Amino acid sequence: MKEGQCCGNCTQVSCIIEVPNKPPIILQPGKKMPDEKNNCTMYECEKIRGHFIPNIYNQWCPPLDYDNCEPGTIHMDSDGCCQTCTPKACSVTKNITYITHQGCQSKQEVPMTSCGGHCMTSSVYSAEANMISHKCSCCQELEISKKNITLLCPSGATTEFTYTYVTKCGCVSTECKRLTKQLAEPQA
Repeated sequence: MKEGQCCGNCTQVSCIIEVPNKPPIILQPGKKMPDEKNNCTMYECEKIRGHFIPNIYNQWCPPLDYDNCEPGTIHMDSDGCCQTCTPKACSVTKNITYITHQGCQSKQEVPMTSCGGHCMTSSVYSAEANMISHKCSCCQELEISKKNITLLCPSGATTEFTYTYVTKCGCVSTECKRLTKQLAEPQA
């Protein structure tokens, strides 16, 4: 307090964050606080060169493809903001559809199968080999069978058709393609 003044000067010591339809949030520098109703919003206070800077971060969540999740594995991430899951392992997926071939179509919908899901692929530096070690695999059919169906043609005639039905899928090692462009060597 200076001589002749009856009161001292106010000195800011915290951030005041104004939030619509809520009382203001008061945060000390270096502190963070999640929104009480939205885990994707985080409030933070920084002190930069004597100035108190309030920050509001809104996290964006990538869309989750529920069909590519192992059943029962959908959960919230560690922040409690975004949904995540364990990707499906390579497996047979079934779709019911009409088969069309050379203008003729199956009389009814038939089951069609395919392989889909997650297989382990990696590129890891090996100090022993002094290079990047690549491991590639893809999800593909391991066992198939042939199915016969009758197709109905626009002329009214019918024709027999044989299609491939996937019965088992799995991760199969494949050759990893190398990049043709070399990275620049670090300079000493």
